[in-house]
This record gives sequence, C-alpha cells and structure tokens, in this order.
Amino acid sequence: MNEIPMVFIKNGMLIWEKKNAFYALKEMHKKYDDVYIIDIDGFKKNKANIDIYKKVSSKPFLWVDSRPRYPEDVMDLVITGAKIVVLRPIMDDDALREIKRMCEIEIFLADKDVKIIKKARKFGFDGVVLFNVEGNVENDIPIWIAYPGKRKVIKLG
Repeated sequence: MNEIPMVFIKNGMLIWEKKNAFYALKEMHKKYDDVYIIDIDGFKKNKANIDIYKKVSSKPFLWVDSRPRYPEDVMDLVITGAKIVVLRPIMDDDALREIKRMCEIEIFLADKDVKIIKKARKFGFDGVVLFNVEGNVENDIPIWIAYPGKRKVIKLG
C-alpha cells in the first residue's frame, strides 16, 4: 500500500464530508487497510476523539495525528487501538525517549521540515510524515508525504 486516505475529524464529524466519524471510518475500513486522521479537537484543545477510535478499531487501521502533548496522551491513543500514532515536534527529548520506551506500536514523527527525519532517527521512531514536501528526501526510514488539500498520504520511494 503506497497511498492512504486522509480525513479530518472535529466534534465527532468528518469535516469536509459532514458525516458522523464513527460510521464513516467503519465504511472506510471496508475499503482501505489504513486511514490517516487529523484530529482537529486534539490539535486545538488536546481532546482527541478517543471514544470514536475505541469503538471503530477492532483491527488497527488508524494513523492518529492529534498533536499529543504528553506521553500520557500518546498512551491514550495506543490504548484506543491506533495502528500508528503520529507525533508533532512539540515534546522535549525526555518525553520522546519515554514514548519510545513505552510504546510497542509504530510511532511516526510529522512536520513540514525535513529536519524531522534526523530527530526520528535519533530516537529510533518507525517513520516520518512530511507535509507538502516536494523534491528529494533522504529516506533510510519510511517516509510518507501528506497532502491535506488532496486528502491523501503517499509513501515516498
């Protein structure tokens, strides 16, 4: 799989489709192996839509990008059954080390700057999601390019 759909969730709804996120994700799971979620409530209020993820995730298929701020936030997402938790570069090095030590699922770092690749390598994270990056990118770890306007994430290479 080299391309996955991206959805945006706010207040339990898919933003552009104006559909209930729970039902929409269940339907998407029938068509796609993975779905990348940008959780607006997590980004803005640190209140990710965890209840939805718990209900829909019998087999992990969700990549959850909710901008967790603390290791505990990451663990909440792991417990929901997320396949991959995506972190933004807002936590300090100690928190990133703790997350790497605690988590058995895949953890990716995400940013608009390719320098995030170096940080992912430093902490041994499983991959990187770059937003709207074009051109050559060194990829000795899995790298995905996110295109929010096109609502998709594409594997590099």
